[in-house]
Amino acid sequence: MSESLLCFCKCVSEEETKQAIKNGANDLNAIMATTGAGTGCGRCRLRVKAFADLYIQEKAAFVKKKESKLNLPKDDQQLTLF
Repeated sequence: MSESLLCFCKCVSEEETKQAIKNGANDLNAIMATTGAGTGCGRCRLRVKAFADLYIQEKAAFVKKKESKLNLPKDDQQLTLF
């Protein structure tokens, strides 16, 4: 299986970066601290940030789509408690 590397110095793949984001790394500094990406020569930092931004946007769009299918109330006033 071939993985796309985002950081060649530290051999950090797209999949490792996705996993870091899933585990709470939500900005470049957190991804760098978690994976080591961008901490070698630094030339990949823009590539890592662009990949992370795109992945986070796609993830947010997926969640929003799922929420819209659930017909959740728009505000607290529509909630009824037992």
